[in-house]
Amino acid sequence: MAATMKALHHRQRRAGTLVCCYLAMLTTLATTLAERDICTVTLDAIVPPLPAPCQPLRTCDHQLAAKRYEQARAQCRISAASRRDTRAAFSKQLTNWYNEQTFFLEQLEQLHAANHGRIITMEQQIENGTVLLAQLRRKHFIYCIEAGRTKEALLYHATARQQLKPGEIIEAIRTNRELREGTMVALLDFIRALPDEAERRELYRAAKPILGPILLRTDMALVFGIDARAVAVPVNETEPVLAPMTERYREDYLDGNDWNHVALTRFARDYPRYYVYLLPAITTITQQQWNRMVKVLSFKLAMGMPTHELRLLTAERAMELVEKFAKRDAKVRDPLLMRFSFSVYRLKKQAEHAGRPKATMERIERLMKRFNMGQNRQYAFYLKEFEKRYVKEWKRMQEELAKRKG
Repeated sequence: MAATMKALHHRQRRAGTLVCCYLAMLTTLATTLAERDICTVTLDAIVPPLPAPCQPLRTCDHQLAAKRYEQARAQCRISAASRRDTRAAFSKQLTNWYNEQTFFLEQLEQLHAANHGRIITMEQQIENGTVLLAQLRRKHFIYCIEAGRTKEALLYHATARQQLKPGEIIEAIRTNRELREGTMVALLDFIRALPDEAERRELYRAAKPILGPILLRTDMALVFGIDARAVAVPVNETEPVLAPMTERYREDYLDGNDWNHVALTRFARDYPRYYVYLLPAITTITQQQWNRMVKVLSFKLAMGMPTHELRLLTAERAMELVEKFAKRDAKVRDPLLMRFSFSVYRLKKQAEHAGRPKATMERIERLMKRFNMGQNRQYAFYLKEFEKRYVKEWKRMQEELAKRKG
């Protein structure tokens, strides 16, 4: 009897195990079908979750497993029905989308047809506006150069998408208005401020023809030629520019009348650096020119210069001429040195009044020593001779110095 009950119990356990295994197989099958897009319900969507697969030889709660299985099956039905509805509605939705896009396309075509001419006109206006803007910017650039607004002109030149070539810049200035000395001054300021030496050189070469016969007779020609030489423009290109005014100022220096001195002094005042550069060329003369030169007035020119540095420089150059042409001619040398001694005296007093700069005082001392030209007569001798001959002028000078000290 006991054996019979034990066998019956064993069969019941086996039957429960088989039921659990069967339910687990069905669950696995449902999951597999879901992965194949037949059932889209995952097991973790069922709450509470299904029990773990039954283990061999263990009792399984087949009622709970069956319940979870029914829940999964119901979810699968719902998912399948939802997909069927979506598929059934897709064709209609696609038709609606197509109709909408067709409608929008028709509207776009109508708008395009209605505004095509206007669009083309606007495109042309934009294109013309771009060209006009470039032209206006170019004119503004040229106007800035001519007006002396060098910084603004440099900014435009550096940031322009297409920089004007040197020849184009010069041609624009040449045809823009009547070329005057003021315009040339502004152009030279612009060229001088450019950082690229090669570009400056090309601009000087391009600008040379616009000087013309009028500007070649002004100080602009000297400034232009000296600047061009500074960037290695050959001498054979700059000499024709410098020659007319150099010759004119040489004649002014030789003639020595007040009107000539005014022009040369004005050049020294307006362009002191260029006067320093040009002075050796102006005072390079021949013996014949020295003979007809109003020599004593060269010292007067020196003392009429606007700064002490230029006065001293011009006096030193005058002394070089005396040494070159009159060193052995006492009749010419002594009267000149006598008058010149007073000019050197004034230069010394001016330097002392300015604080006795060491370099300047040394130059004046060397100039005094040059009075001795081998005849055993020093600077002091000539100054005494000047005092004897020109007492009134000497006294007037002494009174002016006394007033300044007082």
